[in-house]
Amino acid sequence: SMVFGIGSNTKTLTALVLLRLQEEGRIDLDDAIGQYIEPHPYIDPSITVRQLLNHTSGLGEYAGGVVYRDSILTDPQRVWTAGELLPMIPSPAFAPGTSAEYCNTNYLVAGIIAERVGASPLQDLYRRLLTEPLDLDTLVLFPQDSCVGELAHRWMGGRDASNRPMQAEWSGAWAAGAALSTAYTYARLYERLFSGNVLTDVSMGEFTDVRGPARYGLGIDEDQLGGQTAYGHGGNIRGYTSSAYWIPALGAAVVVLTNDAEGRPRMVVDSIVRVLSDHVTSVDDEDPLESYDLFPGTVYDLNGTVVGTVRDHHALRS
Repeated sequence: SMVFGIGSNTKTLTALVLLRLQEEGRIDLDDAIGQYIEPHPYIDPSITVRQLLNHTSGLGEYAGGVVYRDSILTDPQRVWTAGELLPMIPSPAFAPGTSAEYCNTNYLVAGIIAERVGASPLQDLYRRLLTEPLDLDTLVLFPQDSCVGELAHRWMGGRDASNRPMQAEWSGAWAAGAALSTAYTYARLYERLFSGNVLTDVSMGEFTDVRGPARYGLGIDEDQLGGQTAYGHGGNIRGYTSSAYWIPALGAAVVVLTNDAEGRPRMVVDSIVRVLSDHVTSVDDEDPLESYDLFPGTVYDLNGTVVGTVRDHHALRS
């Protein structure tokens, strides 16, 4: 019942909002973005909305530079607007449509466009197009004034970091990473989404049209987990990590949220899918834990005190 930041799983929600707006006839994902945003020295106006959502726009990463990092750390209580983040966008990484590279700037711009065509703040569009019709009351976008439930404490480096202000980080991530949810609510969203209760069949086809080596669609990717094909996304933001996936062969949504910056939710999803696939009660010692970069690792108690180290997953279990 606790609420967690879901980081870049927010991108899935922003993509869904734009697909819903397209269904309403307010936008076409193949529109050039120049008709929706003001000129910017490093934004090619010929980029399409679809290229934003599938990371083929070539835009430079606004959240990866020193300016963004220093700005967030200097005043962690500041609430940034999207317009204030735009000047942080650096020069393009490649020409639109010539390559693919995961980039938060794509969803910053996509969020601005959604607000303009939807004539509402993005958090209101989330509410109107997703949370209210699907009865997902614990799924919100910063500012989380309507958040239902207790927000889980964030742990970073083995220490409780929940007393550190995070307004700058939430508002800086915005359409790319500032949503919050419970695991159950997000799993219910996935179940309804892949059961045909959110998008039309045409929109669903666009949403899951994965391409390129990264197998990325519109705010969602195709992956292999527990020996099964899965559709979903991962995310992390300042002490929260998340993995959310739909496994078609099982008809199951698996969502794992953690409040630990060093959490490995994808590893847990992988193990759960193996259990569901094999109809067993646990994974054996030959599970994929060894393939993750966990060891050697440090173990902390709940007060953040180091209590020891482990060299492999056998030692961790004992």
